[in-house]
Amino acid sequence: MANATFTPTDDPDPVSGDEPANSTAQAFDAVRRAIINADLPPGSVVSQVQLAAQLNISRTPLREALRRLQSEGLLEGDFNRRLRVAPLTVADLEQVAAMRIVLESLGVQISVPQLAPSRLDRATEAFEQMDRVWTTTGSLDDFRVPHRVFHTTLFSAAGVRIQCRLEELWDHSERYRTIYGQTSNDPAMLATIAHDEHAAILHSAHERDAQGCGRLIAAHLARTALTTLAKLDPTHDPTIIRQATVMATGSAGNAAPIEAGAWLR
Repeated sequence: MANATFTPTDDPDPVSGDEPANSTAQAFDAVRRAIINADLPPGSVVSQVQLAAQLNISRTPLREALRRLQSEGLLEGDFNRRLRVAPLTVADLEQVAAMRIVLESLGVQISVPQLAPSRLDRATEAFEQMDRVWTTTGSLDDFRVPHRVFHTTLFSAAGVRIQCRLEELWDHSERYRTIYGQTSNDPAMLATIAHDEHAAILHSAHERDAQGCGRLIAAHLARTALTTLAKLDPTHDPTIIRQATVMATGSAGNAAPIEAGAWLR
């Protein structure tokens, strides 16, 4: 397999004899973004020589950035000690989804009673922007930003550690949305379902119904994960998803599958 390459979205400062102290952070952000957006495809070999040239940094900060990405699970070593972009698998998707179901439900329940009115306004604006995208461009790329803002705003008062972990899980989920984002045969129906579920979540947040909002979030995430898993491997038994849903909602029935491809929501 050929080494994967990508074009950085932001050119770092040229390397000089006194390399910037934040070169590792720049490399980490650039390579991580390329993996999340599938510019570095799953399973592709990562060449440190090529990446160093593309990012215009030395190998030392790049190695540290790649080590951090390996610790996060976005890169993995193979038997030849080469680094590859972690593949997309049913097992990984189920684990990421289960963690989100439990932790995002908890984060929302902690956060909703504490959200400032300005934060609720921000979630409302993101919800309205998602609707505008579906009624105008219908672009998943345009939908991605307000969708993220909507979800992250609702757990933004849960505490820094919970918030950071949830944002990391969100990005890992984004890899699957990017790769499998075109699987639905009926985008209009997905848009309707997305609107209805997000509307119910937003209403419960405005009502300061922490437990209700947490249950709705968990059911929303479980539903999308189950339908995507069914699309990827119809024979797979999503035991972990069911267990996570029961923990978060108290009922496995809230996670009944719907239209394939709903992970987009």
